[in-house]
Amino acid sequence: MLIPSFVYGLYRDVKKECNKICTKLKRGASWQEATAAPLLDTKGHGGLIVLSGPCPLVGGENHFHMYVLLQRLRLLYHERKMTREAVEQLYLESLGAPWGVLSAIAARGTSNWLITECFRSPFMKAVVPLWDEFVDEGKRYTAGNNYGEHINLLTTEVDFVLANMGVPNEELDQLFRTRDLRRWLEEYGPLEPILKS
Repeated sequence: MLIPSFVYGLYRDVKKECNKICTKLKRGASWQEATAAPLLDTKGHGGLIVLSGPCPLVGGENHFHMYVLLQRLRLLYHERKMTREAVEQLYLESLGAPWGVLSAIAARGTSNWLITECFRSPFMKAVVPLWDEFVDEGKRYTAGNNYGEHINLLTTEVDFVLANMGVPNEELDQLFRTRDLRRWLEEYGPLEPILKS
């Protein structure tokens, strides 16, 4: 999987780079302009794919800190440095690249993007075609521990959206044990309207 170099490293350095990107966005740069960077292949770089943080247990080593950029972007709105509409449009643009989708999956508890219902359908439409690629990374993901786990066994924004769409906990457990998000969604009738809207 290819991920921009600015989210790889120590947390403090990733935060600094993401703040620079947010400054560019605040000054009117497009999402593509502001996030243009060399892409790193996760297979050629050590460390974990961090989905929540900052995490003291993963300090001192290089990791892919996927949650940081959207977390910093949300702060622009809360600090009244950008309008809500501008920040929300940038969030939607972030879903146009696989690494951006993974960042959105990782934003649980840090950005609260998906509390707003209008983002749930675009989010799920972006996640479904890429889920297998994310799962194929294997035990590289963490939400705070210093060891990796499969993404389907961690709590992410996917869980949040499906639970808020009315999927019972026992169904969610079955889904994340099988890992096959696309097939499961095709068989789970109540979700079809939001995925097609």
